[in-house]
Amino acid sequence: MSGRKLLVRVRVWVRVRVRVRRFFCDWASCPWRTFVEHVGGLSERYRRSSLGLKTWLRQVAVELGGRAGERLCRRKQLAAGRTRLPELLDPPTAPERSPRVLGVDEFASREGHTYGTILVDMEAGRVVDVLPDRTSETFAA
Repeated sequence: MSGRKLLVRVRVWVRVRVRVRRFFCDWASCPWRTFVEHVGGLSERYRRSSLGLKTWLRQVAVELGGRAGERLCRRKQLAAGRTRLPELLDPPTAPERSPRVLGVDEFASREGHTYGTILVDMEAGRVVDVLPDRTSETFAA
């Protein structure tokens, strides 16, 4: 008997059908004509995927980030690009106090075309802010 393994890939599609109530507005100048009841814990407004998938994608964004997360999502056949994954992350919390020692460094995000400035609290070792350019006016503000 040979030592080869048999790899079977199974694709499973799941469709969830939810019945919700649709409400109509009688007010003539209302910009929204219909309203739909939301299901708590399952969906959010303007979202085409479940909250469970959003949570899973958020974990991929935390662990892998942009391009590596995109490759994993492509292998798992999920529609999440390298720009969508970081958007799912929550912004960092602001520190309670102002930093005593502030580190300032400039960086190029695209091979010398787009420059930015990063501000780091040197004592705590955490990023305070990322500025969109490297001008002194932006830094002073």
